[in-house]
Amino acid sequence: MTVEDRFELLEVAGRGGTGTVWRAVDRALGRAVAIKVLAPGLLDDEAARARFRREARIVSKLRHRNLVRLYDVDRSDRGEYLVLEWVGGGSLESALRRGGVPLPVLLGWLASIARGVQAVHDAGVVHRDLKPANVLLSEAGVPKVVDFGLARPAGARTKLAAGPVAPSCMAPEQLADVPGPAGPRADVYALGAILRRMFADRGPPSGLEAIVRTATAADPLRRYATAADFAKAIESASRAGT
Repeated sequence: MTVEDRFELLEVAGRGGTGTVWRAVDRALGRAVAIKVLAPGLLDDEAARARFRREARIVSKLRHRNLVRLYDVDRSDRGEYLVLEWVGGGSLESALRRGGVPLPVLLGWLASIARGVQAVHDAGVVHRDLKPANVLLSEAGVPKVVDFGLARPAGARTKLAAGPVAPSCMAPEQLADVPGPAGPRADVYALGAILRRMFADRGPPSGLEAIVRTATAADPLRRYATAADFAKAIESASRAGT
């Protein structure tokens, strides 16, 4: 059975180190979906296939409006693939590059992202690759965290997988030559780095700078204890008109 038997593949929506994402339509249900297909060059790579299956298992556990939803996992002539919720409003990265988004809107997005990240942590998982490119926006403007290819159980001692990374959003403990366990506070660091990026060209909003300093402290114990705490700080700053 081919992927095309079940889905109409419309266009390539993205390419990564482990696979290609297609915008597609489920022929039976008539709904838009994203199909993530394992890269052809990795079909015989058991380690890559194991990472792909691990990503499927992780995403299948997650239920939150700010996290991408997994519908199904299957195998075809193209290899293994994931059927994911289609999020069609572009990435946060693209929105930041275009500019013009009011700061209160950006802060609302970031607080929602942090709430989604908290749900990831509540499931015993650390995303480990949070960055603007891995947050998509729905047509209604709802941010959703995607790409759990580097996600691991909290406390796992693992080196970074091969492939492109965004060091500016990664916590120091992830980039060390001999990294320790990357716990939930590694994702808090990434949230702080995203916040820094959001107001980098807007002058110095002092309230937000303080949040960035706390979230991106080199010592994980000096950061916000949870993503929910980070979200509360963002919401408080937004109400204060920072």
